[in-house]
Amino acid sequence: MINIVYMVLGGGQFVAQTISSAINKKNQWELYEDNKLNWLHRESLFEIDPSVRSVCSHEVFFKEVMKMENLVLITCNDIKDLKMTLKRSRYIDTNMNKSYVLEPRFRYHRELYNHLIDKKKDFFQLSYSDLWDIRSFMDTIKECMSFLQLPFDEEKFRDGHKKWIRSNIVHNKNMQGDKT
Repeated sequence: MINIVYMVLGGGQFVAQTISSAINKKNQWELYEDNKLNWLHRESLFEIDPSVRSVCSHEVFFKEVMKMENLVLITCNDIKDLKMTLKRSRYIDTNMNKSYVLEPRFRYHRELYNHLIDKKKDFFQLSYSDLWDIRSFMDTIKECMSFLQLPFDEEKFRDGHKKWIRSNIVHNKNMQGDKT
């Protein structure tokens, strides 16, 4: 089992989709081209490989994470990451889009990261900010695939990243348009 632990709105489903595409060879990135669907509903349409589990960090105890094998932690460790997450929460409709809800989850996520480091847990760290830059993403996802011993398909992953970024931009612009 591959386990992806992320902070809410932290790109965990996108990473799960990317890893799943390396396992099952399916290319489902066209779903990101339909920007009329609600973000969360659309993400539920992706077929995540059964060997991949993604979970928000606030849904699991530290001891559960310590038992996870093939752990990929999407870290959100600084104020820049928190601000990026808060910005994303404005255009992805969840019950987490209030700072008083998101900030404690951010602190919990950082404490989880610190716990894993203190306990010397073997895991792959994928920085949330790497998801937003194509070069950083490609370098990091290549290392992640190596960690998980999965094939790296640069063209497929680049295409998926491009569509995910574009969809985030469209959803953000649509939300901005709704406010004017």
